[in-house]
Amino acid sequence: VEKLINLCMHKEILLWDVKYHGDSIYTKIRIGDFRRIRPLIRKTRCKMKILTRRGLPFQIYRMRHRKMLIAGGVLFCVCLFVLSSFIWFVEVTGLISLPP
Repeated sequence: VEKLINLCMHKEILLWDVKYHGDSIYTKIRIGDFRRIRPLIRKTRCKMKILTRRGLPFQIYRMRHRKMLIAGGVLFCVCLFVLSSFIWFVEVTGLISLPP
């Protein structure tokens, strides 16, 4: 396992939240580095198992059938952008008059 971690560091594959559990490790990795780590796993004769998939690409994949939710989110962002460009109302009141 240590050889795999050293090879990952040499290939600049980012591993974080590394936790040792007996003779195995649990770690987090970027989705882009997942394809790069597979040859290193074969080379070191280790085994790999994906426990959870988190992040925006996986959330988008899960939401692919909920088109109206995505459309509503996009519409909300557009409305927020358009409405924030207007000055709705400004009123300034005070007790002191300042000379110009």
